[in-house]
Amino acid sequence: MARNRRKNRRKNRNRKRSHKLRFQLTPLQFSDPKKQQKFDVEKIFRKGKRWPIKTFTESGNYKNHYNFDLLNKAAEEHNHVIAFAGDNAIAVDMKIVRPGSVKIGKVHVMDKDDFEGTGGDRAFPTLEFTHKKKGVGRIAVAQGHLARYGRQPDDVNFHASKVYSEKLRDWAKVAGRGSALAFVLADFNRPDGPRKDFLVGKTGLTSAFDRVKRWINTGHGPIDGLMTLDKDGRVSVKKVMVKNDKSFFLFTDHFVTRTVIDIELLRKN
Repeated sequence: MARNRRKNRRKNRNRKRSHKLRFQLTPLQFSDPKKQQKFDVEKIFRKGKRWPIKTFTESGNYKNHYNFDLLNKAAEEHNHVIAFAGDNAIAVDMKIVRPGSVKIGKVHVMDKDDFEGTGGDRAFPTLEFTHKKKGVGRIAVAQGHLARYGRQPDDVNFHASKVYSEKLRDWAKVAGRGSALAFVLADFNRPDGPRKDFLVGKTGLTSAFDRVKRWINTGHGPIDGLMTLDKDGRVSVKKVMVKNDKSFFLFTDHFVTRTVIDIELLRKN
């Protein structure tokens, strides 16, 4: 009996401790009426309490676009820190953030004249923080939105997609140095799948869909999602869920994508 207790104690000491981190990506719709945008934003925060990291597209501070103001208001009401750049946004619930550890950034990708499509210059926000849970460490999040018509080499925005991919890669490699963990989320406007990739070229990032070997339609095919650095050995994707209109109705033309990440805790933090 005593021998079994000693054996169990050794097992518990050797067991790797981990913590689950939950992400929720919602590509919004800039052209929806304000009433519909308000419905979407309020529901995302109200029903997303278990998903402390929330990211969005089509949220730029442009004329007659309401998502920017709606997100600012919701973030304040629900105690989230929020970052904007281009037409993207990242909101993080302060309940998981160590006070004084937030760093907000912006990466310029290209001027609006360098790609075909609507909107202003392409840029993405970054938000870095130290997690309150001891051992999780530094978390870095980027949210992007690649242009349409950039899937094939002869598509008009293929070069723009390549530039955007390289910017996301370069940011992640710097933000994810050492024990820090970098996560890239986006509406990639490129389908993921077997022998395919969200990003153009070799980036050292792998999608959550690839990790779980399920490529789920996010509204226009499997084009929205999360990517992690290949070097991050203490990160594993536990689950990817896409909430379609039957299970989580929104007016936006994409579905909500939720990803659960298991993070092996650092021994010292």
